[in-house]
Amino acid sequence: MKEKVKKGFIYILWLFLLGAFLGYIIETIFYLLKYHEFVNKSGLWYGHLKPIYGLGAVLLTIILYKVKDQSLLKTFIYGIIIGTAFEYIASLFQEYVLGVYTWNYANFNLNLNGRIYLPYCFIWGLITIIYFKGIFPYYEKLFKKLYSYRLVLISLVVTIFLAYDCLLTGVIAYRYSARRQGVIATNKISNYIDQKYPDELIQKRMPKLRLVANLK
Repeated sequence: MKEKVKKGFIYILWLFLLGAFLGYIIETIFYLLKYHEFVNKSGLWYGHLKPIYGLGAVLLTIILYKVKDQSLLKTFIYGIIIGTAFEYIASLFQEYVLGVYTWNYANFNLNLNGRIYLPYCFIWGLITIIYFKGIFPYYEKLFKKLYSYRLVLISLVVTIFLAYDCLLTGVIAYRYSARRQGVIATNKISNYIDQKYPDELIQKRMPKLRLVANLK
């Protein structure tokens, strides 16, 4: 049982990393083609990862694994529903937990509370088709081939670093929001974050990070 749980965790971990990395590549290329400008689209402080896509890949796999061989139309519809719901919830988390946002569609027509944009909902469906019909089968084969004691050790190191990166990014975003609203640091951690990660550095490293307070 322990081996099954361990293997399942590592399976999910690398699935997350694959989705997060591909998401970073997709958004970076899309922005470059649309605006002719290179912008760092990473969602974490270190590494080139877009966590929302990694979580999306994991969520799609868990929910749709048993129906992954359905028709293209059903896969497309499932992708729209799950991807859109996930994007909306992720937007709520950024706003109410961290006090920031990294996307907002309020200036677009056909948006819902600025959190989702109808044309992009169809992109979730397209991504789901590409994922299940093109990428996922190769991932499963590759994982079975590479799974070993060495991969377990590598995964342990990656998990520790990823957890640190996620925690650090969350704290940086939270302090950035609080600092811009005049909230003074009251402990050693907050003071350290304010000194080590000033506004200028954050704006350079994560240029798409915005304050929720500026929307109101």
